[in-house]
Amino acid sequence: MLRLIVWLLLAAGPAFAADFVRAPGVAFSGADTAAGALVWIHGTYGRDQAGPPEPPDFVSRMTADGMDLWCLNRDRNADPIPGSAEALAAGIRQLRDQGYRRIVVAGHSRGAWIGLTVLAHPGLADAVVAFSPAAHGPREERR
Repeated sequence: MLRLIVWLLLAAGPAFAADFVRAPGVAFSGADTAAGALVWIHGTYGRDQAGPPEPPDFVSRMTADGMDLWCLNRDRNADPIPGSAEALAAGIRQLRDQGYRRIVVAGHSRGAWIGLTVLAHPGLADAVVAFSPAAHGPREERR
């Protein structure tokens, strides 16, 4: 019964943590049949952009190979690393609870830096792919 409730919630496009969501418009298999879960974390994006940038091409190749795609979408105006790291860890724990056997975290720039925070939690993710990790700025929460 619990699996049915969880499946219904996922079908509605739920968010695990505030910004941890299943990627819209991408084929989804679920934990029982997927090769694993890929968590994509975008870099910081400009105010002239309507939303986060699209993931790079390798993401579509991994989803074509059977990985379910999840995203940690962050607000460009409020993006402290500790908060994003907590949302990421909580989302991955829920993916593990769902039954995903393999979890890969990948990100670009600030997203890559946030992705590296899972290394502080042994066994949480199976792999971290960090493209040009970066964290900078004058405020403590930006570094």
